[in-house]
Amino acid sequence: MKRNLFFVALIIFSNLTLFAFEYKAALLDKNFKKTKYAFAITKVVDGRLNKQKSIGFIVERIHQQLETMWVGHDSLGESMTAFFKTKPEMFDTSLKIILVINQCNLRHIYGYSNLNGKYNILEIKIAFDYYKLNGNKYELMYQQYFIHNEDLKLVRNATKAVNVSFSETVKLALLDFNKQIALKIPLTGEGFAADSFTSFLHNTHPQEVTNQNIKDGLYFSCKDLYLNKPGTFKNFTIDTLVIGKEPSPIKAKNCIIEKAYAIVRQKRIFILVGNDFYKEALLSDEGILYFLDVTRTSLSKSARENSNAVAMAGSILPLGLLGALISGIAQSAIRNAGTTQTKTDIIVDFETGDLTYKN
Repeated sequence: MKRNLFFVALIIFSNLTLFAFEYKAALLDKNFKKTKYAFAITKVVDGRLNKQKSIGFIVERIHQQLETMWVGHDSLGESMTAFFKTKPEMFDTSLKIILVINQCNLRHIYGYSNLNGKYNILEIKIAFDYYKLNGNKYELMYQQYFIHNEDLKLVRNATKAVNVSFSETVKLALLDFNKQIALKIPLTGEGFAADSFTSFLHNTHPQEVTNQNIKDGLYFSCKDLYLNKPGTFKNFTIDTLVIGKEPSPIKAKNCIIEKAYAIVRQKRIFILVGNDFYKEALLSDEGILYFLDVTRTSLSKSARENSNAVAMAGSILPLGLLGALISGIAQSAIRNAGTTQTKTDIIVDFETGDLTYKN
């Protein structure tokens, strides 16, 4: 996809070890005004595999320098639960739901093009499970992997930018579940006894998936893939002949599926990298999930200093946006002295779904 862009892209990968968080994602009242749901969220449980890792970072210009500022929230479940308790007018209490967070990623896409001017986008990916209490069992009603891009051109404050983007993503994801409820078609999945439900969500789980035992199906988070637990939805189709080569939307009956984190077919793993395109990933004998031989562009210092803008992002960006960016970079910029392109593997962090270059 050729674009007439006047910039060189600098991609920074987030090797998500433990960081102090400069910003915490939180829900805002403003985003939920005039919103009504046909269910009530009684509790939000943060079921991420590692809550102490960041969900991503934003870029701020400080003293004429671009600085990376880390975003996270190690008590996200408690924060969201407290927020929803202050909003009883939003909910219909006839259906009580426990919302489980399985994955949350944020990336900042920042730069300039001569076609669209300055752009400032936050992309957030979230994976939710929705459970209802039925007798003495919690039953899985719905699984969801949802992506939202928020244009932040008019948002000046970084804290507000993070919170506006996160709030809008959560609001829209819940509306998708609302649409599913409106279909009036039960999608009940596995159940847990009430006394074991919380312990299941909070216990530390060893990696269960291997390249020998991986199951076919849709996976709605990196956590589900790690646990080798495909989604409960069976009545869906996807064009297996073009997956990994062309955009491959999921077609499902009786279910609103926005997208999946990954699709597994005959032990082949395809992970979503953008606009219904799933790229094949490999799972090593050691249990490491990775993309093989992805092009890595390293820019010279002069290329970075002379570029009209710098695009910085984490998460799955290099596999989705990077291809579009590289194809649009002016060839004169590519030829800058010291700018190199090499092949490298990209490792998927099973705890977060984020990426790092192989050392």
